[in-house]
Amino acid sequence: MQGLARIVDKALERDFPHRFGRTTVSHKPGEEHVSAKLLADTGVTSNAIAPALIETDMIRDNPNITPELIPMQRFGDAQEVAAMVVQLAANGYMTGQTVNLNGG
Repeated sequence: MQGLARIVDKALERDFPHRFGRTTVSHKPGEEHVSAKLLADTGVTSNAIAPALIETDMIRDNPNITPELIPMQRFGDAQEVAAMVVQLAANGYMTGQTVNLNGG
């Protein structure tokens, strides 16, 4: 095995997190799965994070988007997204996965 590296990509949630049957897709569908298989024997992991409604000015200023849309009754925050990036970067075994950060 060669040197270690981590790829943490951003994926997109297609639907609002409160809807049943939602799907999560990467901006390049399946990219993390392909790179995970190609790079696994080199020590490189490739994963993605699919954040839903993260509290930003744009989200707060939109009257059509409220925390009641989310089962946890609140928006996510940037620190929670950053914590997941750190967790994925620290894990040398998990690869080819998309983590949904969506509050349920």
